[in-house]
Amino acid sequence: MSGIRAGDGYRYFQITAPISHGSSGGPIFNSMGEVIGIAAMTISEGQNLNFAIPVDYAKGMIASPSPAKSLSAIYEPEPNPEQPQVADVQKTKTSADEKTQEYLKQYGIEAYLEHQFGVWTLEDSKALLGDPHGHRFGVGDPIPEIWAYDDPTKFARQIELVFDGRTKKLHDFFLYPINVTWTDCKKLWGNNVRMQKNANGTRSYMYKDRHLNVLVSSNDTVISFGVYSVLP
Repeated sequence: MSGIRAGDGYRYFQITAPISHGSSGGPIFNSMGEVIGIAAMTISEGQNLNFAIPVDYAKGMIASPSPAKSLSAIYEPEPNPEQPQVADVQKTKTSADEKTQEYLKQYGIEAYLEHQFGVWTLEDSKALLGDPHGHRFGVGDPIPEIWAYDDPTKFARQIELVFDGRTKKLHDFFLYPINVTWTDCKKLWGNNVRMQKNANGTRSYMYKDRHLNVLVSSNDTVISFGVYSVLP
C-alpha cells in the first residue's frame, strides 16, 4: 500500500510503480497524467518500496536563485505533532526485534502488515503490537475474527487485524488514519474506483487496480482504509 512518509523532517511519497537503477529524477504521474513527484529511491530488499519527492519540493528547488543540491538547502524540516516524523517514532511497547522496529520507522505500519498476510497468527500480532483492546466478529464462513490495536507509529488512531476463520492467519486489515482526506488519496493513488453512497452519508471508494477500499465521511475526511490480501 502506498502512503505519505516522513523522514528527516521531509515528506516522501511511497509508490507502487517500479523504480530501477537510473530511474532517479524521472517524473511520477497520477491517473490524470499530472506530475505529482520525482522518483528518488527504492528499497531493493522489499517489493513496491519505492519513493518519490513531492513535486512541490522540486518546484522550490527549480525556482531557487542558485543551484540546490539538497532539500535542506531550500526547505526547513516540517515537524508535525499530529503525525510524528519517521525518525521520531518511539519504540513500541513490545519485544519486537530491532530489524522490525527499523522497518516500521522507515516504511510504516501498513507496508509491514501487508507482508504478514497469510503469515501472522493472533499471537504474532501480540508480539509486535501488545495486547489488543477490542474484539469483534466479521462476516464470512467460517467467521473471521477482528482484533483492535493501537498503532505504534501514530499514523492511525487504531488498527484492526482480520484473521481468517479457517486458517487463523492474517487476511485483511483496517487503518483509521489521522488527518487524511479523500483528496490526499486521489493524489496518491488516482481515481480508478467504484463509488458507493452509504445510507449514513459516508462514501466507499473501491479501487479497481489495488487491494484497497477507502471509507470517507461527508466532509471528505478518510474514516478508514481497508487493505485486503485479495481484491474485494
